[in-house]
Amino acid sequence: PSTITDPLNRDIDGDGIIDGEEDADHNGRLDSGETDANQVNVFHSILFVDDDGGDTCESYFVNALDANGYEYSIWDVAHVGSSPTAQILSYYTVVIWNTGYIYYASNSGLEQNEQEAIAQYLDQGGNIFISGQDILYNGLTSDFQTNYLHVSDYDEDGGSDVSVGIIDDPISRGMNLILTYPFSNHSDTIVPDQE
Repeated sequence: PSTITDPLNRDIDGDGIIDGEEDADHNGRLDSGETDANQVNVFHSILFVDDDGGDTCESYFVNALDANGYEYSIWDVAHVGSSPTAQILSYYTVVIWNTGYIYYASNSGLEQNEQEAIAQYLDQGGNIFISGQDILYNGLTSDFQTNYLHVSDYDEDGGSDVSVGIIDDPISRGMNLILTYPFSNHSDTIVPDQE
């Protein structure tokens, strides 16, 4: 069977796998050992979104995932040229989204379309872990901050060096983690809402 690729859209099916990787010999046909560039090919329940502007922050996450034996797919925003849509996110049980530490870059934080995609994913029952420097500072809508991140207040650049769990939360109860950073600590102290 034939497969169609578009040189202006390096990932025509939007599955995070570049067309040139799916059609490895670039002959426009679906050959043995290749995946179809026109069909989403997702093999794992975890998606790691590498949205750090081409930096290497992903190493901390992929090393932790590898060390614990998790299988995952990577969506490299700089390489693909766009962020995953809500449809792409919906193929995964868990999404880990890293925006990196360069908070002053023009595309740092979560852009409006990314917030909308994440909101739709969460509305459909998805699970997300978001990490990055000054995410709250970089243009989050109040709706996203309140209704999706459930942040009632925060202290900007508080320089937190510990993460403490919520008493009645089944995931973070008893958590008391010492935080170290490979960059200047501009972390915010977050006050979650009561939900």
